[in-house]
Formats: sequence, C-alpha cells, structure tokens
Amino acid sequence: MSTFFLVSYASPEFLPSQKVLTRSALKYGVDKVLSYTRKDLESTSFYRQNNSILDQPRGGGYWLWKPYFILETLKHSRPGDIIIYADAGIDIISPLAPLIKLAQKKEIILFKDGSHYPNSQWTKRDCFIKLDLDDKRYHLAPHLQAGFQIYRNTPRVRRFVQEWLEFSQDEQTISDSANILEKLNLPGFIEHRHDQSILSLLAAKYQLELFRDPSQYGKLDPQINSPYPTITNHHRQKSFSPMKARQAWFVRKSKALLSRITYKLTRPLQRLNSHFGATEQSRLYQGFRLFYSRGTSLIDYIYGGLYERNLTTAIINELRYLPHNPAFVDIGANIGLVSLSIASKFPKSKIYSFEPGPHQSRLLKKTISHNNLTQQIELAQVALGDHQGIVSFFAHANAHASGDGLLDTGRAGTTTKIAVPMDTLDHWWTKRRRPQIDVIKIDTEGSELLVLRGARKLLASQQPTVFFEMQEVNLHVFPYSARDIIDWFTDNHYQVCTLDAQPVTKKTLKKFLNSHDMYLARPKVQ
Repeated sequence: MSTFFLVSYASPEFLPSQKVLTRSALKYGVDKVLSYTRKDLESTSFYRQNNSILDQPRGGGYWLWKPYFILETLKHSRPGDIIIYADAGIDIISPLAPLIKLAQKKEIILFKDGSHYPNSQWTKRDCFIKLDLDDKRYHLAPHLQAGFQIYRNTPRVRRFVQEWLEFSQDEQTISDSANILEKLNLPGFIEHRHDQSILSLLAAKYQLELFRDPSQYGKLDPQINSPYPTITNHHRQKSFSPMKARQAWFVRKSKALLSRITYKLTRPLQRLNSHFGATEQSRLYQGFRLFYSRGTSLIDYIYGGLYERNLTTAIINELRYLPHNPAFVDIGANIGLVSLSIASKFPKSKIYSFEPGPHQSRLLKKTISHNNLTQQIELAQVALGDHQGIVSFFAHANAHASGDGLLDTGRAGTTTKIAVPMDTLDHWWTKRRRPQIDVIKIDTEGSELLVLRGARKLLASQQPTVFFEMQEVNLHVFPYSARDIIDWFTDNHYQVCTLDAQPVTKKTLKKFLNSHDMYLARPKVQ
C-alpha cells in the first residue's frame, strides 16, 4: 500500500506557516510530513557544493532546495509512494483524496498558473538556450505554478526531478543574472522565475499533461481533466519574527490612542505604513500608473492586461449598455485595480471607492492623485458595515495588501489589529444626497453581509446590480453562513447567480461554493 508524503521547506520566517501546513496536511489525508528547514539544508554536502546559489537571499537560494528535497524524498521512499510538495505559504483546506487518486493514475501532477502566462514572460532567454529549448513552442507554452506538485515514485519520475535539479544547479540558468548568450529576452518579458521557469520548460519538453491549480487561484479555470474542488489555500504569508517587539510596541501605542480616534480622524491610521515597512513599487495598468507594495499577490491576478479578468469583464459588460454615464461603487477597493479598470473603460464614469486598510488606501490615494483622477474616483478611507462607529480591523503585518478585514480569517498570515472608522452605505449615500448608483462590487473578506445590511435603502431605491465575494474560507469566522447571504438577497427581492449566469439558490449553493468565489445579484423582475 502506498504511503502519502508531504514535503515542505521553510526558512526561519516561514516556520509558523509551515506548522499550519503540517497540521492541515495530516488532517486531510497525508500519512507522513517531512518538514525541512534551513538548518537541515546547511547540514548537507549539497549545500556546501551549491552555496553560491543557496546563499542568495531571493527564495532562500533561488528555490534550488525545492528539487533537491523532492528528489531526496523520492530516493528514500518506496516505489509507488506519493510525494506531495507544498510551499510553506499553503495550507490544505479540504481532503486530498481526489488528487491522490489522480496521482495513482498519473506519475507527475503539475498545475497551470491560473493567470495563463506563457513562459516568454517569466523566463530569461539564457534559460531557454541552456535547456536547448529556445523555440516558439516552448516560448508560448504555459508557465506553471511550482508551489504545489505531486509525484508518484517511479524511475521516470526520479529521472525527471533529477534533470530539474541538475539544470537548477547551473547558476546562469536559475539566477537573476543578466543574459550572456547573446540573445535578448523575448517580447513581454517581466522577470525570471528560477526553479519555476526550469520546471515549466521541462514540462513542455516532455509534453506533460497539466492540471487546474487546486488553490483559490484556479477556480475559474475550466479543466475537464481536473474534477476536484478547491483543495489548497495559497496565502503566501510568513511570520516576521524579528518584528514582534516593534509590533508589541505598536499595539501598546494603539491602545493609548483609541480614545482619541474619531470618525474623521483617519490620518493616524496611515502612519501604520511606516511601521509595516512595505517597499513601494509602480507599474502601468490600464493606461494609469499604479502604486503597490512589493510582494503583493494582487499583481498575479492580472491576465491579458486586466485584473481578475472574469469579474472585471462582467462588471464592464453590466455597465456597457447603460443610457447614461455609469456610477460604480467599489467596496473593498484595495489598491484600486477594479476601480482603475472601470475608470479606463468609462472615462466619464463616477467611481466611489471604499478602502479602510491604511496601507492600501494610501497607495490608492497616491494612484488617484498621480493620474489626475480625483474628479472621477472618490476615495473614502472607511470600512462599510451595518452600523457607524469605530471597529477593529486586521491588517497584514507585511502590508502585502490582500486578505485584510474586520475579522482575522487566518488567510493574511501575521496580522496587526488596528481601529478604523465604519459607516453604512445608506448613511453615506444619504449624506451624499442620494447619487445615482448602477453597480456595486463588495469584496470585504467575509463581511459582505454586514455591508448589505447597511445598504437596504440604497438597494431598494436604486436597484443596482451587486457583485460580491462569497467564500467559506472567509465566512467561517463570522456569525453567519453563505446560506444567510442568499436569504438576504431573496428577502430583498434579488436573484443571485454566478458570473456565467447560473442561478444560485440555497439548494444549489453547495456545488458552487466549491468552484466559485465571486457572484452577482440582480433585482428580480416584478
């Protein structure tokens, strides 16, 4: 009988996340977990032979340790055993049985990147040349995600991982160093992805069958050969242990300031950014200069020039045929990717963006100002919910910009509890003299129902289409369920459906929760 192994590696700052991964893997079907650390790596002759690469700060050595530990596990396990590799920034959220069953039929299970990038965007030219794969077929082949892989221990599999390791041990092939083989990077090149680039090219070389990413990023990728629900949560977060003393200092200071925080006093919250110490970057997006923090996972959702393409396209289509200039409300605007998409598509639109996160709202404010969008996009640095006042808010300790919310869902890694002002959409709308509202988007990490409860008057009067997130991974910490959200819309004369127009009711809800995270609700025709 096969043994199911899970292999992971964590540098010191990722050790807390690795422990979460270990617990979740044992809970959902793994027999044995091999949790490697930097100390384990440095005790090997492999490290001594490759320390020029493995001492590089990026990826703890350009992720060279990954094929090494996978191959070591294959060498020391029995033929037919199943080896699952998972990044420490992943946790298992549902049974692994469908993937294990698949691995018993297939020797190698590799997953597509949910954004469908070609290798040409994420692989430097020297890597193509070194692997003798500098051909259009490999340039355009899909780039894989390397954070989760499954192997059945066979001679063929061991040869494949050995080849991956050998190419990865070549510093010119795996590193960020400039090309030296007299060819320029391909058009559209963004950056090199090291072990991931090499793995992607080898998968194309051997024409491996690829599967849908089992994390939340693969939900909207229709793959007939991938009959499984969302199984992993790829949160990519770590714990910044060296900062704990500073965080404790900040918490003490925050408590002293709480009594002086008022509804309009948002400026002190913005000072959190200097505490978080995020590194700011910018890039062009939809014709605008976008400001964001280094390491944010949000950029990974941009495909074909559009953030969360299925959602954003659905919103654009909803606004496209209005007989007037559209008005859009973006609740949980984050750094403004959806707001900017609408602003670009509809230059005469009016956009109301709400973002309570101090780091995200500061970046969005800078983006709005830099692009002279202050007349088109109106930013409110408040949370929306079912009452007015001051509420707790859990923000990333590393300001990576996604997963922050009113309750700590556990998806944002290390968080800091702060205080932010809250308003209701009805109060804001009334105070603004009831402006026209056509479409609302709500993505508030589980507090969507609270936003809706505070928007009854606006929805009854304006009857906007509502796009909203509904994920059990967020809802589990709130005192309500996805069924309660469906009930609320039903009670308020709205019909819920998926973005591809499949009706969602309490009876059909369960099947959609496994494959969808964004939905829309339209007023019922009377």
